[in-house]
Amino acid sequence: MLDALEAKVTTQRIILRFLIALAVSLTLGFAASAHGPLTTVTGAYVIVASNETAQNTSDGYPLQITFDMIERGGTVIVSNILSNSNCVNANTLSEQLINPAVKMGAESTIESFTFGSAVDGSVFTFSVTQNLNGAYTGTLSATSGCADSDSGNFTAQIVPPPPPVAFYSGTLVDAGGTGNEPNGYTGAPTSANFRVSGRFTMDGTTMQIKAALCQGGPAIERLTVSPLADSIGGFQSMQSGNILLFNASDSAGTDTITFIATPTGADGNTDPPGNWDLTYYVDTGVCAGSQGSSSPFIIEGNVPSKDVAPIHPRFFGNPGLTH
Repeated sequence: MLDALEAKVTTQRIILRFLIALAVSLTLGFAASAHGPLTTVTGAYVIVASNETAQNTSDGYPLQITFDMIERGGTVIVSNILSNSNCVNANTLSEQLINPAVKMGAESTIESFTFGSAVDGSVFTFSVTQNLNGAYTGTLSATSGCADSDSGNFTAQIVPPPPPVAFYSGTLVDAGGTGNEPNGYTGAPTSANFRVSGRFTMDGTTMQIKAALCQGGPAIERLTVSPLADSIGGFQSMQSGNILLFNASDSAGTDTITFIATPTGADGNTDPPGNWDLTYYVDTGVCAGSQGSSSPFIIEGNVPSKDVAPIHPRFFGNPGLTH
């Protein structure tokens, strides 16, 4: 039992680093705005480095960080930090990048972002040189640890959540796991309604899966993100930058699935911006251990959705995120 548990934990650590490296891979483009500085810096952020002198990432470069920030009465709280850097600990959300600091200027503008590594003391500083209505550009410098001497430029932007009134449809497709697909299996048509709170949690998000994911599995499942589902999945469901990480279960917690949703578009593939790619891992139930990905989840009806950057992660096991 202990050997099996240790193997599972080790696998999850490798999986999470790999997924993060893929999940935050993106390109950002900004246009100048005639508007003044933002009156709030609250939002889900993506930072992407460029022109780096020393690449210390786990899956190529550039260095990338996603996180959430809430400003209240001049106090800034940074949470849900993910990164693809080899200089951070990708085992858990709370241990990846520590001591985040945001230096504020006049009119609630941001002058710099700073993150430290819990592993070897690396410190990443992103100094803002231009703010075009909330689209930040500037310079990167890194000191200490394995990131020492890395430098370059960066772009950062607030990423809007999916529209709460929108429903998306796609197909979940098994990628191995139990290898116990139903006869004639072609995937499970699924509808999704993503709900992100002002604290970037995802309670109330629903997934309706309209076919069995494995032999003998439920023909129809309606799963909801809730504290119960999060307790089974092992982490609090959230939006981090342009990534959605969430656990959904039935009302009893009998069937629970962990999902990662990342946006599509703009990288030369045929998926239009505004859609989502999902990967999944079945935590509990008849299909426990099944895992896979999806066809692009396409918005149902004519609900506007802002362009977001493309991502096409693979998924091989429960990411095992914990706080």
